[in-house]
Amino acid sequence: MMKSSRQNNPDVPPINVAISYKGKERVAGPFVEAFVLGRDDACDISIPSRVMSRKHARISFEKSAWWIIDLESSNGTFFDGSRIDRLQISAGEPFILAKDGPEVRFDFAALDDPDSIARAKTVVHSPVSEEKLSSAATPEPPSTDSGRRNLAGKSVEDYAAHYLSHDSGLPAGEHTMMIRKAFQTVETKQKKRHFTVLGGVLGVAVLIISVSLIFLFQSEKARKNAEASVAALFHQIKEMELIVADFRAANENDPAQQARIARAEEQIRNLQASYEATIVEYGIRRELTPEERLIHRMAMVFRESELEIPSGFVREVKQKIHGFWLQPRNIRTFQESVRRAEREGYTRIIVEQFQANGLPAEYFYLALQESNLDPTQVAYENTRWGWAKGMWQFIPATAERYDMVVGPLRDEKIYDPDDERHDFEKSTVAAAKYIGEIYRTLAQASGLLVLASYNWGEFGVARKLEALPDPEPFEGMEMNPVSRSYWRFYTEYQDRMPEQTKDYVLKIFSLAVIGSDPKFFGIEMEDPLSAYR
Repeated sequence: MMKSSRQNNPDVPPINVAISYKGKERVAGPFVEAFVLGRDDACDISIPSRVMSRKHARISFEKSAWWIIDLESSNGTFFDGSRIDRLQISAGEPFILAKDGPEVRFDFAALDDPDSIARAKTVVHSPVSEEKLSSAATPEPPSTDSGRRNLAGKSVEDYAAHYLSHDSGLPAGEHTMMIRKAFQTVETKQKKRHFTVLGGVLGVAVLIISVSLIFLFQSEKARKNAEASVAALFHQIKEMELIVADFRAANENDPAQQARIARAEEQIRNLQASYEATIVEYGIRRELTPEERLIHRMAMVFRESELEIPSGFVREVKQKIHGFWLQPRNIRTFQESVRRAEREGYTRIIVEQFQANGLPAEYFYLALQESNLDPTQVAYENTRWGWAKGMWQFIPATAERYDMVVGPLRDEKIYDPDDERHDFEKSTVAAAKYIGEIYRTLAQASGLLVLASYNWGEFGVARKLEALPDPEPFEGMEMNPVSRSYWRFYTEYQDRMPEQTKDYVLKIFSLAVIGSDPKFFGIEMEDPLSAYR
């Protein structure tokens, strides 16, 4: 892909770029004007690396020298092991774009080299990726650049009023980036416009999906492009879910808004069904084993991209399923817990409460992990914040925050009939709200980060989300669904996650996979949630 030629400055030495990544090398240039490197297709040099920011670094000729300038990237630009903001370029010296990311080196052509000057007049853009999507066919995923909150002089109010207009002059990614902030701005003045705009967002998403499918799925050769397009659609659907979640939380006591919420949720479900149908129709999962397909589908249930799922995570899930859950003792515990929940009417209420908060019913398995679905449970060990009690194992402070009465035996390892943490219905209502709050704030619709945060909460990391909007484990990860995914923690920030928390997430996720099709794993029972969806 070539961009239009620009007039080159005869005093600027042309610069070439060599990019090395995952054992492959590409060369681009020569350039005589400033250019940008990043993972966005709109960059002068596009590098398909998830560790890079959309617009990662700019190369610019200033003060008689070429400079590399980091564009406030999430994972940084490094030289000689140190993170830099800007640095003068010397020929042959390596720069690293994000930790473990691509390496770039530069060399200069002499000003009296006529061949180099001639090339510089025409070669302005040299793509690195050989499998990039057509910009006309692919919707841009939500931006992660925090520095682009107000673009081209537009205010947030302008976006709320005009971002669906055909003549706005703004690309789709910029629209997506502004949607949620626009909603927050106008909410108190014009609640009805929440869903006028939301309806437009959903309508645009349906159109994007239709156009994308028409252009992309023409042949088997387009499969990788199809995967990238579907991945972008997945992130846009998550953005829409967060919009609805925010609106639901702000209007939970307003019956007049419930029908609108229901309609928006139905449209999102239709988009999810279209996503799933596309995955199946074009065989994107066809190289997976039946067990791997169950794992990928459960990743989607927990709002994690199946197209970005690390192979190491899949391997660990299989190990947890066969090495832990399918042991006779644990199968027996699973069956007994599920039967008790069904007998006591717990399953139906759990499903209803979580779905009412826009959350997957599969958080049922969190309660199974915490207490074997037993409301009388008391934790095996005390914490510095007091005994965790009940089906959802609330500590006293969290229980009180969600309007539960903590009983007089709060400091004793004993069942307390006067403690509402042991009240199944009240504690389940509180659990759905608590998990919903984590989901739409700290975890940014990442279901597995919700599980991790629920476990971390016991250790005080996420105890008070309103007081700790960016606690230490999330430092440096922007507040949006693309940046905050469990896969990023798994691949980039493993050192921030306690081993206990990693195992906690694996156990619940693996159990949910088994529960989705017990007979596949040799357990004679039905999916315990299927009757209530």
